[in-house]
Amino acid sequence: MAQVPAFQTYLEEIHRGESFDEIWSLLNHYRADRGFLSLTYIHFPPLGALDQERPLVAAEGFPDDWVAHYVANDFADIDPVLEFAKTAIIPFYWSNILNADYRDAAQSLEVKRFITDFLEFNVGEGLGFPLYGPMGRRALCSVGLPMLKMDVAPALRQELQILFQAAHLRYCDLIQQNQSRQADLSPREVEILSWVARGKSNSVIANILDVSAHTVDTHMRRIYAKLNVTDRVAAAIYGVGAGILR
Repeated sequence: MAQVPAFQTYLEEIHRGESFDEIWSLLNHYRADRGFLSLTYIHFPPLGALDQERPLVAAEGFPDDWVAHYVANDFADIDPVLEFAKTAIIPFYWSNILNADYRDAAQSLEVKRFITDFLEFNVGEGLGFPLYGPMGRRALCSVGLPMLKMDVAPALRQELQILFQAAHLRYCDLIQQNQSRQADLSPREVEILSWVARGKSNSVIANILDVSAHTVDTHMRRIYAKLNVTDRVAAAIYGVGAGILR
């Protein structure tokens, strides 16, 4: 019988992951080794990030008909579990969000329909782990459970939280590396953008850096072009969201 890899082995491999696919594969091996039925990872990009309009949704182990139905109906835009996860602090069961009381209290017909469909497709129970990252990058990672509100031992729950958080932070690091390369601002441009983010005008920045206002204006035009923005506020938001400014 093959030996199940130790938790520390998974953790070390995740820290060395060079792509989301590598990280996702490791998480799925872990999920299968620990006997969980399914795995989901949903990343919520922050305002101003390059991927702001492209949240990452990955899922494994779900019924094919439910996945097709979920995608066809754009349920990611109204899924109450995802909405809850954006402000959650501790792990939670899906059933706590999708119970009859929540369905009766929901104001949106679309949300009520989602919950009804979720129950009819018999998707099952899951335990969700809210995750936190730099620059407001939040995520939710969930494992599917064999039974309703199955008791997950405290040690295993802690192991899940640590592993999922490590995977999320590694993915955030890869995103930041990629976006920094895409922006490709010079050190001087980053310096000027940092002063812009602090609310300084071009003339004030010129005085701080002991350069001419014309020089700052020229740098600002280059910053706008590289970040594909047209104003100071958008440039500052982009700089923070993309991890250019720390």
